[in-house]
Amino acid sequence: MIESLFATQVYGADLNLDVKTMIPECYRIQQTTESEKQSNQGGFQSKHITPQKYKHPLFHQLGDEIMKHACTYAKALGFKEELMPHLEMQMWININKPQAFNNPHVHLGSFFSGAYYIKASEMTLGFENPNKLTPYAWHYHKKYFHDSATTAETCFCETIANRIYIFPCWLTHFVLPNRTKEDRISISFDVTIPENTFVGH
Repeated sequence: MIESLFATQVYGADLNLDVKTMIPECYRIQQTTESEKQSNQGGFQSKHITPQKYKHPLFHQLGDEIMKHACTYAKALGFKEELMPHLEMQMWININKPQAFNNPHVHLGSFFSGAYYIKASEMTLGFENPNKLTPYAWHYHKKYFHDSATTAETCFCETIANRIYIFPCWLTHFVLPNRTKEDRISISFDVTIPENTFVGH
């Protein structure tokens, strides 16, 4: 018998939003605001705002979709039902021009993190194995096993338009350089719990 202990689960789903109509709004925001300087290298990142502050109604719908899937993910991980009404979310736009990328990082201070892809066609979203001892313990024996989600130092998820991924905020992730000739457009988000929500419980 083999049991999976301390598993790291990444949630993925395909939405059905009209992503083509969201692209002009992303470029409008890029042209009217200064880029944030975070993990992005060569790419644009907008400020963190709630879905309701976007002018385009599809961003409001996207916010609803993210929260729905975040609750599904939370339940699958074993979180209690009483948590769900307290979840909040902020999101931001990423536009990675050719060769732009994002360094490895985490989103501590949130609960879940995630990304929704508006325009993408590569397998570029990478995750580092959270068991930091794995690469050191098995490095010299790699010729004896195939990389898997258990043994690999990094794993990648397919990034295509209308796909959403949600993962724990502490999971180190990164984005490979854009090797295409077109911009890669995505929306990242953090699902959080307001401070003092459960004070006294």
